[in-house]
Amino acid sequence: MKKYSARMELSCLPRRLRSIKEPNRSEKYENNQKNLRSNLAGPYGHGTVTEVTDGGIVVEVMDQESIIGDLARVFIDENTSFDGGVSREFQVGNVVAFTIGDSIRESYPVQVDAKRIANNDPPVQPIIDPTEGKETAPPLDEEEDMIIGIDPREIISGYFDGEFPHKVLTREDTTVTVEKDWAFAIALDENASTGYIWEYTAPEALESVGDGVQRTSDMPGAGGIHYYGFKSMEPGTYTIEFNLIRPDGEIEETVTFTATIQ
Repeated sequence: MKKYSARMELSCLPRRLRSIKEPNRSEKYENNQKNLRSNLAGPYGHGTVTEVTDGGIVVEVMDQESIIGDLARVFIDENTSFDGGVSREFQVGNVVAFTIGDSIRESYPVQVDAKRIANNDPPVQPIIDPTEGKETAPPLDEEEDMIIGIDPREIISGYFDGEFPHKVLTREDTTVTVEKDWAFAIALDENASTGYIWEYTAPEALESVGDGVQRTSDMPGAGGIHYYGFKSMEPGTYTIEFNLIRPDGEIEETVTFTATIQ
């Protein structure tokens, strides 16, 4: 069994996508799209569903950098993989992200085969101003992250060198079943400034893909959520034990997680 300590320096924490001092929604949106594009290896598409067909969807492409132009007919079949938690039900208006195969069939719209669906979320809904009768953008909370059309796991993958976690385990949800070589994550509250830190033991068959802390406040001494990423190439059922260690070295509590690799 491997044993690990969770001590980290705050200066090494990855940069979060924050709305603080970001004056408008367009800048926030562009930052989120850059983050999403960076996690889609190979040719990709990202945009809004304009039509749902028997064999797939038609997408109005948002990315000017995309190689498939401004409109694409995306074919989806049994060979298309869906990231964990991504809906298989498409609706007009949904924001989707996908990688494509080697074949791009020239036409208008261009025709492509989807290899992976990484995102399929409803759009942010506008709010009707009852005094004016006009649609307005949702208000921005300056103390919270604003993620537009992006699975939060896309952000977490930044702690794991781009490995996308197909499920995030918590104290309330401690079991996962994934395919081999699929990453998953464990999320635990932590405030290292108090002297309480997590240590874990894991079987050799489970490979760590990284960890990182997402702070919940910019106040000095504030805690956050510590994410740990794992994957394995060896099928089996494995147990990971996390111990919360007090400043005196004693165990405060233990949380056990179970991963089944198929």
